[in-house]
Amino acid sequence: MKRSVVDQGWLLWALCAGAVGVSFLLTPAALPAWDLCWFKSITHHPCPGCGLTHSFLAIGHGHWAEAWVFNPFGFVWFVLALYVILRPLLRAFDRKAVERADQAIISQYFFPVLIALMLLVWGWRSFA
Repeated sequence: MKRSVVDQGWLLWALCAGAVGVSFLLTPAALPAWDLCWFKSITHHPCPGCGLTHSFLAIGHGHWAEAWVFNPFGFVWFVLALYVILRPLLRAFDRKAVERADQAIISQYFFPVLIALMLLVWGWRSFA
């Protein structure tokens, strides 16, 4: 059974809305004491994404400095989640701006550059 693009868009919207909603409800202290990262549990070293959940929750409570320490890329992912949530509303006001933003996000460079930057910062934090 083939899913339509609309169904997939609503699933992404629901996931982003849920993540942002949870970030307003939970604090980083509410997370379990054990590591959720399989990479860290195997290697005993943090991965490039370690701290993103803590960062996301700190941002939801306005603790910017704490979020930055956990993982500075939490801000990028939080803004992307907010964009996905607000996209239908923004599209009603300025369709062309949303189309340009969509093109930038789905370009062949956006996520590879984001991942490369995450790896660069991870290397700098891990080995500096």
